[in-house]
Amino acid sequence: QGSVLLVGLIRTLLLKRFESSVYAFRETVGRMGQRCKSLVELNEADPKATYMPLGKQFAGILEYVGHNDQSVQDERELLQRLVEENIKHGKYRRDAFDVRSYLKDLHTDAETYLEIHAMVAKIGPQEDTKLAELQKLLNKLYKKNKRILLFSEFADTIDYLNKNVTYGGVKQAVSGTVNKPQDIQKAVALFAPEPNRHELRDGEKEIDLLLTTDVISEGQNLQTGNVVINYDIHWNPVRLIQRIGRVDRIGSKHDDIDVYNFLPDPELEKNLGLEAVVRKHIDDIQYVIGEDSKILTKDE
Repeated sequence: QGSVLLVGLIRTLLLKRFESSVYAFRETVGRMGQRCKSLVELNEADPKATYMPLGKQFAGILEYVGHNDQSVQDERELLQRLVEENIKHGKYRRDAFDVRSYLKDLHTDAETYLEIHAMVAKIGPQEDTKLAELQKLLNKLYKKNKRILLFSEFADTIDYLNKNVTYGGVKQAVSGTVNKPQDIQKAVALFAPEPNRHELRDGEKEIDLLLTTDVISEGQNLQTGNVVINYDIHWNPVRLIQRIGRVDRIGSKHDDIDVYNFLPDPELEKNLGLEAVVRKHIDDIQYVIGEDSKILTKDE
């Protein structure tokens, strides 16, 4: 029963990344395939080891196993130290596993992930219709001189959008996996200088399009903006409300705040059920406490 639930969880997580962007999906599948392959290689390289290289602390390192440059050699040394630390604390001992079956399944998983990765490897920005729709929307908003806050749940998607969309004004991207807290706060100040009491210094320009994950937390003063774009939909509609609340707040000089939600492709929605879940949660919120504005679609 546990393994069935785990398969369902992984499947949903991958579909959620596919709903965000094909790039985020491809990057995730590639990482998972490499980790499975690396685990097989590590175990086969030292079949007499008393440990199993598992746990959160190994996840990032496993992507580098099998490469040969100096930085990877350093990663291998770190890997060995982590292994020794695991042995010291009695974690993940090899004799607790059915190793033959485990490695066989890992090998199968690695092949499956890499096969899926190959299927989407050639899908670039030029074939991405969702990206094209975003670019058309941005072109329209620029003509109206809009200041835009765009959210995605995934740093991979933000990186992809930053490289592949254009905007006539100043564009910047921030995420928790790439930027330091002071960099994120600086981006907030440049997006909304007046509410954050920031005076522009030499060379600084106000940001007109800020691409970000939810690393820009609730309570930030971004009311200079007048457009919120959710490039992917969070499972929790409260998160969507909080995103809008970054710009729709006391001190805003805008009569209207425009919100654009990119809903899942209908075929993907059949397997993911994201929109249905969010709609149900919104209905529950409106039934219990009510809402003063639409959150997901115009027909609420």
